[in-house]
Amino acid sequence: MRLSDNRDLLLIDNEYAGWNPMAMDLAVYINETIIDNSHPGPNGVKQYIENYMDEHEQARLIKTYMKFYFDNYMPLSHKAAFQNQSTKYVNMLYQKLKKQVWECAVLNNFFWGVWALALLNEETCVKEGIFNYEFALCRCNFFEKFTDLLSNMEI
Repeated sequence: MRLSDNRDLLLIDNEYAGWNPMAMDLAVYINETIIDNSHPGPNGVKQYIENYMDEHEQARLIKTYMKFYFDNYMPLSHKAAFQNQSTKYVNMLYQKLKKQVWECAVLNNFFWGVWALALLNEETCVKEGIFNYEFALCRCNFFEKFTDLLSNMEI
């Protein structure tokens, strides 16, 4: 794309451009912060586990998302159940949404891991530096991380 083309809208990869449940939106965002699937290295993918959001950072993200939804998109008829206060909404539903986010993170990583493996064939699965193998390995690592988080979660 050239600078002179900057007035044109170009969608390259729009798989996340549709509506999703809140938990899936948040899970996908968290997952995408720890993987670069356009890395210039030899296999085109790299995981950055050090970018993984700790629980405090995730809490801030989820609560900010919830408050923004409450303030800008929640129907007035639903706001009444929380006495029109976003803090009540967040306090009452945060733990439930956090669990759903982690469940969606597991699902999202499982889906992309299986997708990457399904594209491998007998010839490519034994070669080092193949994008799909490395991508699947990253997703398996994150699948395991969120599965562990869920098994240790207290609600």
